[in-house]
Amino acid sequence: MGASGDALHHGGTTKYLLRQAMAGTLPESIRKRTGKTDITLPLIDAVDTYLSHRPFSAMQPVRLGWIDAGVLADIHTSHRNWHGGGDDKAMPSMPYAPVWNLVAVDIWLEHAVGL
Repeated sequence: MGASGDALHHGGTTKYLLRQAMAGTLPESIRKRTGKTDITLPLIDAVDTYLSHRPFSAMQPVRLGWIDAGVLADIHTSHRNWHGGGDDKAMPSMPYAPVWNLVAVDIWLEHAVGL
């Protein structure tokens, strides 16, 4: 978009231009962090909330036959149990992204497409 490489990566800082633009808007601890944050736990909680009013079987991708609800329910259950098990329990090996992606596509199909 025309910004020089130095404006994007300056003095060893990535996203330099964006970080400068967000000064005074984002909390400094977030604006200056160098790593990514893990949002797995809040995602599991958000999916739980969504499932409380729309179970896997009612989601459009499942109803359309695109997704096997049982597989994603198993993934969600294993992550839910891990979330409630405390820090000493190993995170499940199956990624959680397919569950979150199903919820996102279901929301999109309902609101953007009207299904």
